[in-house]
Amino acid sequence: MTWTEPEIAWVAGLLEGEGSFMTHTKNTPDGYTYPAFRVSCNMTDEDVLVRLSTITGMGHLVGPTIPQNPLHSPFWRWGLYKKADILRLCLAILPYMGKRRSEKIRLMIDTIGTTRFWKHGTRWGYERGCRCDACRAAFAKHHRDRRAKRKQESVSRES
Repeated sequence: MTWTEPEIAWVAGLLEGEGSFMTHTKNTPDGYTYPAFRVSCNMTDEDVLVRLSTITGMGHLVGPTIPQNPLHSPFWRWGLYKKADILRLCLAILPYMGKRRSEKIRLMIDTIGTTRFWKHGTRWGYERGCRCDACRAAFAKHHRDRRAKRKQESVSRES
């Protein structure tokens, strides 16, 4: 989906005033820690968040959420959690954002850019700090295979 200039400007304006850009760490039950990202916007105006969701074509819209305090109004929440979608949106709105938000968005873009998209049970998982059995085994297998290949190459050169 491609966005028009006025659409991007509108999204940027809304997120500049009402949005939040978060980078935090999550932990899995097996002790693995990884970075997680979120762009969100909460407000009492459902129609505005429906428009945000429609323009971007991504994210999740939930609500109404009824606050515990009866004096507070029900609100809706739009959230974006996929790294690829966050990266695409952040790159599009960055030129329109103020100084403080731009710094936060640049940090988020840099962090996503250096975070390799990998899965458990791969050597990349181990190299990124995961020490679960599956990642450890994949890392060990990779190095066993490399040693065996080097040994085979040296034997074939000697022949």
